[in-house]
Amino acid sequence: MTPLISQQNHFGLSIFDGHVRIYDITAKKTVWDAQEHQDRVWTIENITREVFASCADDGYIKLWDSRQRKSIFSVKDNEKVASRVSVLLKIGESQFLSGSCPDDVHYSQNKAAFSFWDVRK
Repeated sequence: MTPLISQQNHFGLSIFDGHVRIYDITAKKTVWDAQEHQDRVWTIENITREVFASCADDGYIKLWDSRQRKSIFSVKDNEKVASRVSVLLKIGESQFLSGSCPDDVHYSQNKAAFSFWDVRK
């Protein structure tokens, strides 16, 4: 659960069935729900005031516009390593870091990898 900076009392929820939800804690209800990921969604992270990101076991990072309540961009993280993206971390005004790894990192030749992203580009 991540507080969204675009609207007071709204939280982004990462759900293990591929859903991304916005939950209003004042009204105590889901105000928006989308299922664009396959499998488990690991992280929701604020990127800018209106944009947040999600990542999942499908290897995709999705950027969402909280005003339009829809995804606006999708990217497959690190094709050489990823089968899942399990962490996002905001590191600047419009930059973030993603962490990805293969499904079974113990038996894979490729290990975990980090990617840097800038939403302005």
